[in-house]
Amino acid sequence: MGNVKQNSKAEINENRIFTIPNILSICRLVMVPFIFWSYINEQYICSAVLILVSGLTDVIDGFVARTFNQISNLGKILDPLADKFTQVSVVLLILITNHTDMGLCIMFVILCIKEVSTLFFGTQLLSSGKTNIVSKWYGKLSTVILYVTMTLYALIIALKKFEVIPAVHWLDIAATIFSWVTAAALIYSMIGYMSCYVLNKDNNAQNVNNNSDNSLGDSK
Repeated sequence: MGNVKQNSKAEINENRIFTIPNILSICRLVMVPFIFWSYINEQYICSAVLILVSGLTDVIDGFVARTFNQISNLGKILDPLADKFTQVSVVLLILITNHTDMGLCIMFVILCIKEVSTLFFGTQLLSSGKTNIVSKWYGKLSTVILYVTMTLYALIIALKKFEVIPAVHWLDIAATIFSWVTAAALIYSMIGYMSCYVLNKDNNAQNVNNNSDNSLGDSK
């Protein structure tokens, strides 16, 4: 009886829509057009603050979801969707005005490869009725570093506008270093998730074989 109640409670939790993490993920999606608007209109300080706030909501929603048991089926879709849309959009936007920065260019290419590959394998798992891979520490770490890098580049453009040259020089060095660190973190994250997908696929295949063997044994 206790197990039935626990299972029904878990199902209710997973089917919830209006949770704090889901609201934060929606806010992150809504912030993207405002980041674009402020950036295009040369409100660079505003765009840098919005990028930083967006990154903080990403950290907070994951913490709240795990700590207060607010993990939901909608959240499993919304959170990575908000991450991918925000990151690719903002990096592309910054790249338009920093297209000669080799580190930023390489970081953007690696980010696109990572997101496309994880989206493909995640969709494959879900379409076959298997659970998707939960967020890993290296995925969250690469996301945090990426948000720091995006904020640095937005600040550099803002300070260039106000001709704060000494600060621009040091921030430019920091941003270049962070872009390469981010590229390395994204590669590590991509390899980690690919390993998880392979292991998940092999485990499911093994479970299917075991079930088949058990069925044959029962028929005997």
